[in-house]
Amino acid sequence: MEEQSNADYIYRGGATGRRGRGARTVKVNTSVTFIEDKTFHNWGDLRCIRIPNTVTSIGNSAFCNCTSLVSVTLPPSVPTIGSQVFYNCTSLTSVTLPPSIIAIGSQVFYNCTSLTSVTLPPSITTIGWGVFWCCRSLTAVTLPSSVTTIGSYAFSGCTSLASVTLPPSVTTISYRAFWECTSLTSVLLPPSVTTIGYFVFCNCTCNTTPISNFYW
Repeated sequence: MEEQSNADYIYRGGATGRRGRGARTVKVNTSVTFIEDKTFHNWGDLRCIRIPNTVTSIGNSAFCNCTSLVSVTLPPSVPTIGSQVFYNCTSLTSVTLPPSIIAIGSQVFYNCTSLTSVTLPPSITTIGWGVFWCCRSLTAVTLPSSVTTIGSYAFSGCTSLASVTLPPSVTTISYRAFWECTSLTSVLLPPSVTTIGYFVFCNCTCNTTPISNFYW
């Protein structure tokens, strides 16, 4: 372990390897600007991480399989989040995404089974492929008016999601976006929607506003 500062481990950049593994709390040093791909991959004991404003990028799978991680607050210096960053973080209950974020990679919150709600930043235009796939405790999502596209499998398997209101900016809902959302009973589709993929609401019991070329 490195020097203590109200944390079990201080991350100073680069690949961690086995250094610090087993730490429950981690502080990212202010010298760090980029959290590399898979930096904390499989750190099963990690519960809390403090990320400073110096960090401007978080790599793919950075916190993948951190099954004890409970909450994360990303600083306003971060404009993008890589793919699968919080993949299978099954204890994650809340995430604070700053307004600075303009892009979120695919499967960022895949199988975050304890995540109950998410408010997305106002500059996001696309909910990417499988971003919330299998978030089984997710009951509510607030989509900002900037969103134009909901990607394939974006909310698939969100079995607690009961209703969805899409902003008037949405034009495209892709293949199986809400597949197997078994609690989904109400969806309001705005007139802006011009493209809907196959099986978007497959295995849902929802009522929707009418739209042509709609496939269950």
